[in-house]
Amino acid sequence: MNLLTTLFGGALLIVVLYFVLGVLRWPNYWRAVVSGGALLLAYLVIAARNWPGLDAVAMHVAVFIATAVILSLLNVRRAEPSKKLHWAPKVIIGFFLLLFAIDGVFIYVASHGLPEFMAKRFLPEADKGGAHTAFPGVMPHGEDAAKGISAHLKQQAALSRLGWQIEIEGLERIVLNQATEIKVRAKDRAGMPLSDAQVSLALCRPAQREPHAVVTLGPGAPGVYRGMLRMAEAGDWLVVIRITHGQDVLELQQPITR
Repeated sequence: MNLLTTLFGGALLIVVLYFVLGVLRWPNYWRAVVSGGALLLAYLVIAARNWPGLDAVAMHVAVFIATAVILSLLNVRRAEPSKKLHWAPKVIIGFFLLLFAIDGVFIYVASHGLPEFMAKRFLPEADKGGAHTAFPGVMPHGEDAAKGISAHLKQQAALSRLGWQIEIEGLERIVLNQATEIKVRAKDRAGMPLSDAQVSLALCRPAQREPHAVVTLGPGAPGVYRGMLRMAEAGDWLVVIRITHGQDVLELQQPITR
């Protein structure tokens, strides 16, 4: 799920439902409760099937409840135009509007990183390139992290042992939200096409166990395996190519940033 879409799209749906219930002449209190509660329940059902993390869920709960509260307070003010709005509701509304703005900034930076002009201004030596500020995923510690350090060496050792020649095409052409064809060309030690292999591609965040997407690459020409990959979110990614041929298994990892 795209965090920006579910967060602000859900808030917009709460507004729409709130006004629809107003057309049906529901009381202000129940309009806020039902519109906010319905969207929050729908999101929790979706989140339970594809868990985005407790931080994302907490953010949605806060924003959805805040949207319903603000709508209720504003409607009370509209119903009694002769009375000035007390300072306390003004503070509450201002706080939640500030919360929306801060959440939006945090989500954008986590997904896309700082805009280039801000990175060059505030980050040391960012103008020399290589500064990527998007959130790459949670970094584990301990035994799993130690294993990750030697992953590249293990990959090179496996290639040397098997003698396979592997070429990966298409990763450099990936565009967000567009399906891109990925080709894996595999040859054995003698330079002959590696046929009858099972090839899969997993798209993961760095240092995370569960892949965001897994694609099976089907055979095309001898030794060539093809599949379509769609990347929906920007940031740092790790592409894991797994090739199985008989009893031999090879995993290749390639980081990409979009």
